[in-house]
Amino acid sequence: MTDYINIKNRVIKSSMIMAGSQILGKIIIFIGLIGLARLLKPYDFGMALLIQTFVSFFSLFKMEVFNSALVYDRSETDSIYNAGFSGDFLFSFLLFGIMCSLASLWSRFYKQEALIGAARLFGLIMLIESFAVVPKVKLIKKLAFGLLGMAGLLVTFIQTCATIAFAMNGFSFWSIIYGSLIAAVVSVLLLNLLEPSRPQMHFDMNILKRLVGYGKYILIINVAGFLLYAISGVAIGKILSVASAGYYNIAYRWGFWPFNNIFTSLEGILFPIYSKYRADSEAMRGLFLKTLRYSSVLMLPIFLVLFFLAPEFTNIILGERWSPIVIPLRIFCIAGFVQFLGYLSNPLLKGQGYVNIESRRVCLHIALLLLFLFPLIYTMQIIGASLAMLFATIITQLAFYVYSTNVLKIDKREPVRNLYEPIVAAFVMGLAILLTKRFISVFPMSMIWRFIILIASGSLAYALAIIKLMKQEIAFEARYIWTLYKRGAAA
Repeated sequence: MTDYINIKNRVIKSSMIMAGSQILGKIIIFIGLIGLARLLKPYDFGMALLIQTFVSFFSLFKMEVFNSALVYDRSETDSIYNAGFSGDFLFSFLLFGIMCSLASLWSRFYKQEALIGAARLFGLIMLIESFAVVPKVKLIKKLAFGLLGMAGLLVTFIQTCATIAFAMNGFSFWSIIYGSLIAAVVSVLLLNLLEPSRPQMHFDMNILKRLVGYGKYILIINVAGFLLYAISGVAIGKILSVASAGYYNIAYRWGFWPFNNIFTSLEGILFPIYSKYRADSEAMRGLFLKTLRYSSVLMLPIFLVLFFLAPEFTNIILGERWSPIVIPLRIFCIAGFVQFLGYLSNPLLKGQGYVNIESRRVCLHIALLLLFLFPLIYTMQIIGASLAMLFATIITQLAFYVYSTNVLKIDKREPVRNLYEPIVAAFVMGLAILLTKRFISVFPMSMIWRFIILIASGSLAYALAIIKLMKQEIAFEARYIWTLYKRGAAA
């Protein structure tokens, strides 16, 4: 029990330190996406999707493979860091060469000559990011999430400002590439300033074999995850049009925005903790259930606001040109929350060494997506592609919910019980938004004020419902966090 309390204290402190920078970072990304949606055309987002898809296919062969393996490995010697850096850089160099050779084929496939130079320029990011592997892993192992959070916030701010500036000056989809390139350089410089590291090129085959032994499952997950994201966009771009791929891209990015941004931050905190304390499986299961409960309380209203207010959000925030994404956006909101719930077990499974389970999950997801995707694209276009993703997500997460609870030895009813209060509050929130929308429809007011009132009424209803249902629990946790804060301040 003492170990569980110590782990819980560390998680809370780490989360509190990182929370401020993460929230600010997500706000910057949110504003940046809105600005780009108004400055760029659907064609530009379609081109950006095609470029990122091509480059990501190659970068995923090394993405997080050595990072995750180094975090999981308990060794802190220079030899293991040198081996990790050397392996990552070599992979990056080989992949960059292959990518440059094949860029012309990708451009001919879509009959877009600009894809050649853009893909090669974007690919430089792979080489640059290799120099951030060692300092980043060292900071993660120290659980220095505050420093990582502040560095990430600064990089996000610089990338967003640079991208917007390029877009305002007419650089179209190139602005996204230039912004990402600048961000990669700044990130490497910052991480090496925070954790000075001078890894050397040294290939220790025994160490590399150990790292790759763990990282190979991460590689499978990366490949499968990439295919899961890219298949729909590539198919739409070829079967329908590049502009249709742009619509799909924006709907997907906003529908999965809470999952892709908030969950990845949460996983970045939990995975090193699960790895470090993996011997205490009982404490890890308790932490997992707590995380499931409280993250659902915080995440569900974000998905609900996007779902219920998709028309208002699209017209007011993104602009009328994006009105075709309303239905796909709503579909992706449902799929995003289901995937969020399913993937909460991810850092625990990886920390316990069950990375092969995650690879199976993603492979099943891809198989189901392919089963639904092409018939639905031809019959319902981008709405059909969105439904294909939803159906595949629901079936996959249900199947692996059963599988994961068996592996982790968790009662299958326990996670469901932890979701009771958030789900009841969600119904209250949805009802409040619908009633408020009907009530204010008779009053003359601008769409912006209508949007603000609907968000406020839904959020207030959700908060009151949660407080009513979890009053004692919220009070206990608040006192607990306040005690930790006072101890930290006194220290």
